[in-house]
Amino acid sequence: MKIRAVSSGFVLVLMVGCTGGHSDGVQSPASPPSQSSARPSTEIPPPSPAKQFRIAGIGKMNFSKGDPALVLNYETDISIDDKDSLRKEVDKIWETFRKGVEKAQLKVGVIRATRYENTGFLRQGKGFGFVFTKGDDGKWRLLDDNNEKK
Repeated sequence: MKIRAVSSGFVLVLMVGCTGGHSDGVQSPASPPSQSSARPSTEIPPPSPAKQFRIAGIGKMNFSKGDPALVLNYETDISIDDKDSLRKEVDKIWETFRKGVEKAQLKVGVIRATRYENTGFLRQGKGFGFVFTKGDDGKWRLLDDNNEKK
């Protein structure tokens, strides 16, 4: 399964058919996912006492194709262009968020980082999505351009 996260203003849309781990781009979804009204009761404490994360939301997303996913949206202070540092931060968040995905009995978890460049009522930001999938062997893997799963 391939997923791309796209953000436009205050709306988050996940599309099937594009690989996770891509920078944002403006596209119109062929078949938009539906967001479940049930909110998983997943609390994500920060992975270390020294670092706090601003969680914007957690929710289950259903797709017309592929497995549903638990999606965590958070705000980061790391530049979206600094993929190595961003990946390290996401790996720390995934350690805890993975437990919530497994508790929800799902095989896909998405962590979506957004960095806002300004403050105020209308903020401009850039985002990047990380898609984790659980294989038949029970191991979690991050989908990316270099490790594309078919």
